[in-house]
Parts: sequence; structure tokens; C-alpha cells
Amino acid sequence: MGEKHKTILMHLNQYEINFLLKPFSFSIEHNSKEVLSSVPRNDLELKSFKKSKDEVTLNFLDSSGNELTLSLKLTSDTLFINWVSNFEVDFTEGYYISDFLYGAGFLVPQDFPFNSNFESTSFPSGNVQVPYVFTSSGLGILMLDYKPIHVSYSLDASSKKNILKFGRKDSSLQYRIILGNNVTDLYYKFISIVGKPRSAPSEVVFTKPIYSTWAQYKTAVDQEKVLQYAKDIIKYNFPLGIIEIDDKWEVHYGDFEFDNSKFPDPKSMVQELHNLGFLVTLWVYPFINLDSKNYQFAVSEKLLVRDKSGNPITVRWWNGEAGLLDFTNPKTYEWFKEKLLNLQKNYGFDGFKFDAGDAGFFPYGSVTFQPIFPAQYGDIYMKFIADNFHELSETRVSTFAQPLGLLTRLGDKDSRWGLNNGLHSVITSTLTYSLIGYPFILPDMIGGNEYGNERCNSELFIRWVEVSVPMPSIQFSILPWRPEFNEQVINISKEYAWLHVKLSKYILSLVNQSLKDGSPIVRPLFFNYNAEELFKVNDEFMLGESLLFAPVVKQGATSRDVVLPEGKWLDLWENKEYEGPTTIQNYEAPIYKLPIFINIEKPVDKETLAEVKKIISNLEEH
Repeated sequence: MGEKHKTILMHLNQYEINFLLKPFSFSIEHNSKEVLSSVPRNDLELKSFKKSKDEVTLNFLDSSGNELTLSLKLTSDTLFINWVSNFEVDFTEGYYISDFLYGAGFLVPQDFPFNSNFESTSFPSGNVQVPYVFTSSGLGILMLDYKPIHVSYSLDASSKKNILKFGRKDSSLQYRIILGNNVTDLYYKFISIVGKPRSAPSEVVFTKPIYSTWAQYKTAVDQEKVLQYAKDIIKYNFPLGIIEIDDKWEVHYGDFEFDNSKFPDPKSMVQELHNLGFLVTLWVYPFINLDSKNYQFAVSEKLLVRDKSGNPITVRWWNGEAGLLDFTNPKTYEWFKEKLLNLQKNYGFDGFKFDAGDAGFFPYGSVTFQPIFPAQYGDIYMKFIADNFHELSETRVSTFAQPLGLLTRLGDKDSRWGLNNGLHSVITSTLTYSLIGYPFILPDMIGGNEYGNERCNSELFIRWVEVSVPMPSIQFSILPWRPEFNEQVINISKEYAWLHVKLSKYILSLVNQSLKDGSPIVRPLFFNYNAEELFKVNDEFMLGESLLFAPVVKQGATSRDVVLPEGKWLDLWENKEYEGPTTIQNYEAPIYKLPIFINIEKPVDKETLAEVKKIISNLEEH
């Protein structure tokens, strides 16, 4: 080997990759600045190496005597990393992260950027999660497979540096490091790999609110409450939209038939809702509970996921014990499709809310008609939805389902403030989903789900409305007119619900842009403006390139600082112009006020701008 510390160099545009052989490690520099470095592998003994212009191959022995081969291949914009062994070994990669880190998907808490406190022993596990993280310097780490990994991000006590670790026990480990010029360039390179949406949901999910029964009524929903809900929407002059009948409309989960004691005439109910001007969707899921009349049929026809002995696995989900539908089986696929089509044919439903599909409900090693990994289950479920019910559907789970272009809801939010799955996390979750390839986002129910003893008060509800209305799609459930709220809640919520409708022309233009090139609809400030001071701004967001929103997400606050990027900005409330980059200190934002700024150099169309100003005027009167 010669020298103990031998360095090998690889070059690509502004990137330089340096390898240290003993102990093995490598670092990546971008424009002469180190942006990533691997943790030195003192546990490996180098036996040999070979280098060509764009590839390095190294052979090691680990501390247990296992032979490992590492190949690193550099292409036009990617460093491919491939570990191989003749035995199963615990591959664990470690990287010092010197920049801000983002990605991964739905997390609790939803820090943006990461806050050195993330750990999972089986990732992906639920909701939308992608084995992909990226740095503020424009470097992304992507593992393009479904095998579960262990992953952590924490502060190393000895080096005082943040360390990202990931890996699994296997005979190989492959991943890639994508080299972008900046975060925006990296995003489009990432999208070119996973795919942009091929189609979009129905326009109505972007132009009208969704009204779910869940948070308000939970499982006590019935026909009378649904009809009264719709009539109250009209009474209080909220925009007509989609009535979503959630859990629980059956006697037993998996029957897929209405409980006649709660819904005596569902067909006439749906017809009446249609006559009132609403579309109607129904909550469904991929489980058949053990007490369902369909369970034994599903067992006998082998429609369910099985264990290695051939018996159906029993899944414990939030509504009991159940079998899990095996969508890799053509018989299951057709059986479930027929059940849903019959609900549409017999009752007139326009679409469905598809819940669950999480990897956490698919035990590792389970047996299916076609072998799959736990995280793969959700994507196969999503493909079933996209192939049969794409236009009007709501989903919640996926890993590499970006090309399907489904309406994707954030995981259930709690009725609280903050990043710990509360109001602030609605913004950070949405920004995260946007940057991992899911532009058509439904930010869950306004006010949260009121689980346990949590209740949404009027302040939290109004601030939640203000966060949600600029999003691609919005969903009410907690009633703005319920008795403990006052008239102010109704009036403010109504005006903002109509604001969403008025913004929908612009939102639809962003939907079309996303179909063309994969561009996100909701964006962090740093996406359009690659400035260092923007990488920690997580309580503001851009809608496309034209509109900047800075909602209040702190309890009791009636003012906030507003960060404006480079350029000229018009405050739509005060009709005041600002030159960026700048920070407006203590910008006044009383309870009715959602701070909105327009990019003067890239404004929305005049009609939309006039409508927004009209609603602002109405809110000032209230």
C-alpha cells in the first residue's frame, strides 16, 4: 500500500471526492467546501483496491473476518455505492453532516430541518416515508429499494458533529449520493429518478373543501348527522365541496355494507347530498376484521396476507383484529374492486377515502401471492387505487408512489400547537412531502383529530384555518359553528374557506406545472431563493413562485417576524412594498390575519389578486 494515509481523488464539475484508505473514509467537497464526510471505518482492514477514472473498488475484512467488497462509481451527477459480502453482515453507514438536513417523510416531531433526534429501527414504517435525505448544500442520499433499514440522526458527543447512520443486516447494501448544484437542482435530479406525477386528481379536490365526519363525530356518525352537516355548510354560507363519510358506517369492519340502524337509507342520503350540490366519498381500508361476515370467505379464497405456515396473519389495527388484504393476488384485487364498485353503483358514491396500508401492519417475512417487503405493500395498494379510483380518492401511505399523482393526506395530526404533530408541523410536514416528490397534498383536518383529552379551542382552530387555506387541498371536520365557538370563528373560517376557492385558479396552474416537470406546489423559501438565511425558516412557505404566506403558529401570538427573500414584495394587507432580503420585525397579525405577500416580479393573475384583496377587506371588517 505504501503510505498509511493514501488518498484517491475523483472529480465531477464542482465536486471533488477524496478517499482515505487507512482507516477507510471519504469526503465530498462542493466548490472547495466539505459538504459530507463518512465516519472512519476503524473496524475494517483494507486488503486491496483498484481505481479507474470513475470507479474505485476496495476489498476489506471486517472484525469478524468477513470479506466485504465496496464499489464506488461516479456518473454524470451521482455517486453509486455498493457493498457486497458472501455473508449477512450488519452494514451500517455513517456520515458527518455539516449542513442542514431534510427529507425522509412523515415524522413526529416534524423538525425542518432535522434536529438531531431522529431514530427508527424499521424505516419506512408508515404514512409517507422515503429512504431519502438531502442537505442544504444540494446533496441527496437515496436508497432506491423497499428493504427496511435502521436509521438515526444524532449529535456525536466526541466530535460535536451531527451523524447520520443507516443500514441493515444483509449480504449487500446499495444506495446513491446525488450531487446537485443546489437544493433546487438536486430536487429535479431526484424527481428524474423517482418520477414526476403522470396524472392529477380531479380538479374539485383543489377547488373545493373536503368536509370529513371524522374529527367531529368519530364513530358516532350516522345518516342524520351527515345530512345536518351538509345543511349547516349551506346555512353558514361555506363553499360546497365533498362530504366524506368516515369511520364507522358498517356493523363489522370488512363487511363493506351499511349499518341500517345508523344509515337506514344510504342511497337516498347520497342522492340528497348530490341534490344539495355536494360530491360524496366513503372511508375504506384494506382490512377484514375477524368478526366480519367476509372473513371466512377471504380465508378460504386465500385473499389475505399469510404467515410462513400458510395461515392468515392477524393484524391489530386501531379498530380491532383483522386479516390484511393481499393486493398482489389478482383474486383479492378483483374482489375488493368489485366491493367498491358495488358501493358506487348501489348508493351513488363519487369516490373513496383510502386509509391505512402502512408497512407497520405488514409483519416482516409475511407471505403474499407475489413476494414483497413491508413498505412495498403500501405502494401496491396505492397502485390499485390509481388504476381504479384515481380521480376522486384520498390516500395517506406510500414510499415510491410519486408517479401515481394521488391526493396524499398528511398523517393524523393532534389538536395542539407545535412541531410535535401539532399545528406548526402541518407546515413542516407539507414542506417535507413537497420535497420528496408528493405535490398533491391534503394537510389533514383543520383543528386536528381531537384524540384523547385534546380539544381544539377557537384560537387554535382559526390559526389552523389560516395555515391550511393556501395549501393545495383543504379539509374541515371540526364544525366551525359548534356551540363552544363564537361567531368570529364562523366568519373568519368562512372567509378563508372562500379564499381557498379564489386561489384555486392559481393552484390549478401549479398542478399543471407539476405534471409537466414535477415542480412542487408548496415550497420552502429556500427552494426559489438559495440563500443561507432561509434554510431554517420553517413557519413560512411559498405557493409556487408568486405568493408567500407567514401564518402565526404560536399560541397567544398576535405578531411575528416575517422573513422576505430577495426581490420586491407587496404586503396585501397593508398595500406596502418591501425590498428583500429583509426581515420585518414584529409584524402585526391579530387573530383574523394571515400575512400574505406577493412577488411583484412574478405576480398572480389580476382576477385572483382582486379576489384575494376583496376577502382581506371582508376579514378586516369582521
